Amino acid sequence: MPKNQSLLSRIAAIILLSVGLVGITYVLFFDGLAILLAMNIGFALPLLSLGTMTLLLLVLSMSLRYFKGVPVSLSIYALSLPLGCIWSVTEYIDTLYNSDDAEEFVIRLMYMVLPILYAGVLCTVGYYFDVQSTAWQLKTLRNKWNGYIAIVCMFGGLAYIIYTFGWGFPLEPLLLVFGVGIILVGIALFIDGVEGIQLKKMKGRVKEVGLASVLFGAAFVATFYATFSHLDNPKALGPLISQGLFTILYGLVTYSVGVTLALNKDKETVAWISRANWHITEAYAFVLFVTLSAKSIFSLFSE
Repeated sequence: MPKNQSLLSRIAAIILLSVGLVGITYVLFFDGLAILLAMNIGFALPLLSLGTMTLLLLVLSMSLRYFKGVPVSLSIYALSLPLGCIWSVTEYIDTLYNSDDAEEFVIRLMYMVLPILYAGVLCTVGYYFDVQSTAWQLKTLRNKWNGYIAIVCMFGGLAYIIYTFGWGFPLEPLLLVFGVGIILVGIALFIDGVEGIQLKKMKGRVKEVGLASVLFGAAFVATFYATFSHLDNPKALGPLISQGLFTILYGLVTYSVGVTLALNKDKETVAWISRANWHITEAYAFVLFVTLSAKSIFSLFSE
């Protein structure tokens, strides 16, 4: 293809992408948000939350590109949903701790779900930048940088948690994360012997520990909410929900670190991450549906 024709194709592609993204962003964000802002119920755009998430995603993506050669689109595709869930869970826990009445809780509900919607748009953009055809190019590059990039990911997630909750966040759910990790190490040792717990193989299991922790946390919330919600005792219900949500939160941070470690692997690993992202999203969506189920249209008409 001639250079001029290639340049024109790229310019046309950028214009089409820009127009499409503006349309999607307007429909998904500004149209509904404008209604909320016009109602004067105390809702404000969570620019700090979304901006922090975007900054961390860009830092991780550029780090993976510079140090390990991972395409930026692939990093955005793999990491946007886990980071969006981290920010959503953080907002949910903060709402549980700081909302004094139902009306304030309703206002802050959008802060919980907006990061997921935002992350979904980013994930879609990353996917359509030809993720499937670039995955085969991946190969192990500069493994010595794995630890540094993982530290950036972990520090970014924990820094936001500390910023939101101070140092008062519970450590008990970490026992579940460590417990899952110990079980996976034991299984690897039982099946493959000493070779199963080599550092190279253990790095690949970090994301599995995070995924399992998210699933256990979601099951914990759903189980105890189903029981305690019928007792009309929010003071007993709140701590149980927050404990399960913190388990999900720690699992998501662990999972995100594992994804950054695995993104320089082969196409099969990228396919595994794609499936795992779906699992963590559906697990957290299940928690939202169980605890924050919306009124049906029949209920609205009957009021």
